[in-house]
Amino acid sequence: MTRVATLCIIFLFVFVTPTVAASEHDSILGDWDCEVYVDGQIYPVTFSLNETDGTLSGSATSDMGTTELEAPKYSEGKLTFKIYIAEAGTIDFDLTISGREMKGTLGNYDFQGTVTGTKK
Repeated sequence: MTRVATLCIIFLFVFVTPTVAASEHDSILGDWDCEVYVDGQIYPVTFSLNETDGTLSGSATSDMGTTELEAPKYSEGKLTFKIYIAEAGTIDFDLTISGREMKGTLGNYDFQGTVTGTKK
């Protein structure tokens, strides 16, 4: 292999590969203005998604305060996590993210609802 070809391969692994690997979470990080629909009521919520050392984390902020997302996972456009609220118990979220739009479902043993939102 020529020296130029070797340098090109090294360049690809050093500079291009990390960008591709980091881009999966990068597109969802930040704040999302959402509306949660449950039992005919609309509840505004802001989801804030962060990443530290490759680990996804986040919080949900509403009129009831701020709570941390439990076990957030994102892969191939699907975001899942849980939130614990004393009044409602543990709530499971199953969301699809496409570009700057988020939609999906939430629920637990007691109720079901939907979520829609956009990235700030």
